[in-house]
Amino acid sequence: LEARYSLGLFTPRGVTLARGEGSTVWDSEGREYLDCTAAYGVASLGHCHPAVVDAIVEQARTLIACSASFGNVQRAHLY
Repeated sequence: LEARYSLGLFTPRGVTLARGEGSTVWDSEGREYLDCTAAYGVASLGHCHPAVVDAIVEQARTLIACSASFGNVQRAHLY
């Protein structure tokens, strides 16, 4: 499905990642890899760190998304 519907922006590597923990990822066949891409910056803290997972869950229970057209207490902490 991904090959059929993707935008073709990236060259497929022939590996299907299934899960990650810290700096390690596993493919759908159970092979282990060191994640040197950090998902191009969006996962620079690693995969599935308990504190990050807890923060995401807590925020998801509160508010999933908020346009910059509206104020937001959590986003204000970034400034």
